[in-house]
Amino acid sequence: MSYTVKTVYTKPNAETEIDFWDGTPIMNLIDTYFDAGKITQKPVKVIDGLTETYTTIFKDEESFNEFSNDSGVDEANKVARENYCADNSISCSIERL
Repeated sequence: MSYTVKTVYTKPNAETEIDFWDGTPIMNLIDTYFDAGKITQKPVKVIDGLTETYTTIFKDEESFNEFSNDSGVDEANKVARENYCADNSISCSIERL
């Protein structure tokens, strides 16, 4: 059964950018998992006012867990996201379905 992950960012105003990471390493990892059939939908970005939602669909929960624990998912990227969001009053939530 597929496993959907939605990352939802809500900005305090239109001038605030959601720009906190160097996307190349994580995008390469996403491509690798997509090519292997473990990601069935690469992140799709939807903007609704001040809210940006990124939805990724994994083949199953096991594929998501493998991706999350992959050494290519850099802990520094997670820290950078948390710090950037805190510094810019951006709320972030991750929904797993």
